[in-house]
Amino acid sequence: MEENVTVRSNFRYMPVILHSHQFIELNYVLRSEDSYMIMENESFQLKDGDIILCPPGLVHNIKAHNSKSIIIDYFIRVTTFDTVFSAFK
Repeated sequence: MEENVTVRSNFRYMPVILHSHQFIELNYVLRSEDSYMIMENESFQLKDGDIILCPPGLVHNIKAHNSKSIIIDYFIRVTTFDTVFSAFK
Protein backbone atom coordinates (compact mmCIF):
# COMPACT_ATOMS: atom_id res chain seq x y z
CA MET A 1 0.00 0.00 0.00
CA GLU A 2 1.57 3.25 -1.12
CA GLU A 3 -1.01 5.77 0.15
CA ASN A 4 -1.50 6.65 3.81
CA VAL A 5 -5.23 6.00 3.45
CA THR A 6 -7.04 4.29 0.57
CA VAL A 7 -10.83 4.22 0.20
CA ARG A 8 -12.81 1.97 -2.12
CA SER A 9 -16.12 0.23 -2.45
CA ASN A 10 -15.94 -3.41 -1.34
CA PHE A 11 -15.77 -5.86 -4.24
CA ARG A 12 -19.00 -7.82 -4.43
CA TYR A 13 -19.24 -11.37 -5.75
CA MET A 14 -15.63 -12.14 -4.84
CA PRO A 15 -14.85 -15.70 -3.74
CA VAL A 16 -14.47 -16.07 0.00
CA ILE A 17 -10.71 -16.23 0.47
CA LEU A 18 -9.56 -15.63 4.00
CA HIS A 19 -6.61 -13.25 4.09
CA SER A 20 -4.71 -10.85 6.33
CA HIS A 21 -2.52 -7.84 5.74
CA GLN A 22 -0.09 -5.50 7.46
CA PHE A 23 -2.34 -2.43 7.47
CA ILE A 24 -5.53 -1.51 9.33
CA GLU A 25 -8.78 -2.15 7.51
CA LEU A 26 -11.94 -0.32 8.51
CA ASN A 27 -15.23 -1.24 6.83
CA TYR A 28 -18.43 0.79 6.94
CA VAL A 29 -21.63 -1.06 6.01
CA LEU A 30 -23.84 1.47 4.30
CA ARG A 31 -26.32 -1.22 3.25
CA SER A 32 -26.29 -4.94 3.96
CA GLU A 33 -28.35 -7.52 2.16
CA ASP A 34 -27.28 -10.97 3.40
CA SER A 35 -23.62 -9.93 3.85
CA TYR A 36 -21.24 -11.50 6.35
CA MET A 37 -17.93 -10.78 8.03
CA ILE A 38 -15.91 -13.97 8.27
CA MET A 39 -13.04 -14.14 10.78
CA GLU A 40 -11.12 -17.38 11.05
CA ASN A 41 -13.83 -19.89 12.13
CA GLU A 42 -16.65 -17.42 12.90
CA SER A 43 -19.04 -15.42 10.76
CA PHE A 44 -21.26 -12.48 11.67
CA GLN A 45 -24.19 -11.16 9.67
CA LEU A 46 -23.63 -7.50 8.82
CA LYS A 47 -26.30 -4.86 9.40
CA ASP A 48 -26.74 -1.37 7.98
CA GLY A 49 -24.47 1.04 9.87
CA ASP A 50 -22.00 -1.57 11.15
CA ILE A 51 -18.37 -0.51 11.46
CA ILE A 52 -15.68 -3.19 11.42
CA LEU A 53 -12.09 -2.56 12.48
CA CYS A 54 -9.59 -5.24 11.40
CA PRO A 55 -6.15 -4.91 12.95
CA PRO A 56 -3.07 -6.04 11.02
CA GLY A 57 -2.72 -9.82 10.96
CA LEU A 58 -6.41 -10.63 11.50
CA VAL A 59 -7.51 -13.44 9.15
CA HIS A 60 -10.83 -12.32 7.64
CA ASN A 61 -13.04 -11.73 4.60
CA ILE A 62 -16.34 -10.05 3.78
CA LYS A 63 -18.94 -12.02 1.86
CA ALA A 64 -21.28 -9.77 -0.14
CA HIS A 65 -22.62 -11.79 -3.06
CA ASN A 66 -25.46 -9.54 -4.17
CA SER A 67 -26.01 -6.21 -5.91
CA LYS A 68 -27.73 -4.48 -2.97
CA SER A 69 -24.96 -4.48 -0.34
CA ILE A 70 -22.78 -1.37 -0.15
CA ILE A 71 -19.67 -1.65 2.01
CA ILE A 72 -16.95 0.98 2.02
CA ASP A 73 -13.38 -0.16 2.75
CA TYR A 74 -10.75 2.11 4.32
CA PHE A 75 -7.16 0.88 4.33
CA ILE A 76 -4.91 2.79 6.75
CA ARG A 77 -1.17 2.47 7.28
CA VAL A 78 -0.33 1.64 10.89
CA THR A 79 2.16 4.52 10.99
CA THR A 80 -0.53 6.95 9.80
CA PHE A 81 -2.96 5.69 12.44
CA ASP A 82 -0.28 6.02 15.14
CA THR A 83 0.62 9.56 14.03
CA VAL A 84 -2.99 10.78 13.92
CA PHE A 85 -3.91 9.34 17.31
CA SER A 86 -0.60 9.97 19.13
CA ALA A 87 -2.08 13.12 20.71
CA PHE A 88 -4.57 10.92 22.60
CA LYS A 89 -1.93 8.85 24.41
